[in-house]
Amino acid sequence: MIQDLGGDVVPVFAIGCATFFLVIWVVCATLDSLYKTSRRTKLKEQLIERGFSAHEITQIVGAGAASGLVDFDEVRPVPPVKSPQGMHTTA
Repeated sequence: MIQDLGGDVVPVFAIGCATFFLVIWVVCATLDSLYKTSRRTKLKEQLIERGFSAHEITQIVGAGAASGLVDFDEVRPVPPVKSPQGMHTTA
C-alpha cells in the first residue's frame, strides 16, 4: 500500500494526522460539554430539593459562569463608550 503512494507519503501522513487530531478534538469537546451539562443539571436538582426559588437558582448558576465554571450562551450587555472630555464637536 505504501509503495503505491510513491512520493506522496508525507502529504497523506499529514492529512491523516490532521484528521486524527480533529476527530480527537471533537470527541473531547463533546465529552466536556456533556460533563458540564450533567454537573449543572445535578446542581439545579439539588437546589430545587433544598427549596431554592427560580431566581436564587439563576443567581447561583450565573455566579458559576462568572468564575468560569459554567458557560452560558448569554450575551451580557456592554456599557456604552463615552467620548473623552475634550473631544466635543460643534456644528
